[in-house]
Amino acid sequence: MDQRFKKYVINRIVTLPSILKYAGLNNYHYNSKVYCPFHANNNTPSAKIYHDEAGNRLWCFAEQKMYKPADVIEHGILNTTIDKVFTRLWYKLSPEYKKTLEESYGKLDYDLDWVKDPQLNLYKKGKCTLKEHLNLLLKLV
Repeated sequence: MDQRFKKYVINRIVTLPSILKYAGLNNYHYNSKVYCPFHANNNTPSAKIYHDEAGNRLWCFAEQKMYKPADVIEHGILNTTIDKVFTRLWYKLSPEYKKTLEESYGKLDYDLDWVKDPQLNLYKKGKCTLKEHLNLLLKLV
């Protein structure tokens, strides 16, 4: 199985608070401001963990970046590999749930990587009009 599918499964099954706690980081709860574990920051909380229809994710306001549970592994916060976590999870899943994950993979992609497009920050920086910004958004979706 490819790495993207493995990360998809991890992101669907593992919660951010639980994987961060397993990595030794406490006090990470949904819908409250938290310190971003992906960069040095001990002065003020700069992130928020969400769990809604778009998935389980952490938004860092300082970096303007979205993180998911698999990112905790990829960034070395939890000392293991995607393959090891995936294998342990996959082994415990029922055949029915495995099939559901395989069928849903790639159909509904809530991955918000498109928000990293630098053009989307032009309006925020005052370098384009609202109309230009909305037209750009319409082209992306």
